[in-house]
Amino acid sequence: MLVKDRMTANPYCIRKDTSISAALDLMAERDFHRIPVVDGQELVGLVTEGTIAENTPSKATSLSVYELNYLLAKSTVESVMIKDVVTIHPDALLEEAAVLMRQHDIGCLVVTEGRKVVGIITQNDIFEAFIDLLGYYEEGSRYVIQIS
Repeated sequence: MLVKDRMTANPYCIRKDTSISAALDLMAERDFHRIPVVDGQELVGLVTEGTIAENTPSKATSLSVYELNYLLAKSTVESVMIKDVVTIHPDALLEEAAVLMRQHDIGCLVVTEGRKVVGIITQNDIFEAFIDLLGYYEEGSRYVIQIS
């Protein structure tokens, strides 16, 4: 099975000058946890809920809600994005994607052709492929043979 068979094609991308608050709004509105960052059509980064949380003041900050909102509206995703993004080609094997995610301890890979973003694949996409491959949702019998 290939990455292109299980990826989300043509994912929503944002520009590096997008404000952090706009990125957070988009994530909440569309139920995204990560968004590729592009300059034109070229991948330049990846912004995730985690990278935003790591790079913004905590709830224990002395900033007021208004000051925090102002800060998030003025700061861009370029200042918090992951710049060294792990990518994969759409014709790569799904197993390769799983190994890359595990090696780098990440939850997604941006799928690129050259530097152009063509898709995104997440751990959940790989889990779904595994479940489908094993036929979990199919009716029938399963034989399990254990050889010791």
